Amino acid sequence: MQYQDKNHYVVKSMYLCRHLQQEGFELKKVKVNKFYPRHNVYLFEHTDELMKAITEYRQMKEEAGYCNPREQQ
Repeated sequence: MQYQDKNHYVVKSMYLCRHLQQEGFELKKVKVNKFYPRHNVYLFEHTDELMKAITEYRQMKEEAGYCNPREQQ
């Protein structure tokens, strides 16, 4: 599940977080996931460019034949 925290976009996937950083997006914060305290969430500035990069990432994963159900939520 992806949700927003003020002007941040919250990413639960460590793989998506790493991909976004490799694409040049700055990781703003890492927080403990309030629903699953053993996991972290990663906050990025919510921009149109970020949303485009996330969409492209998901398309790339689908085309490769792998799609994590948690990333679809």
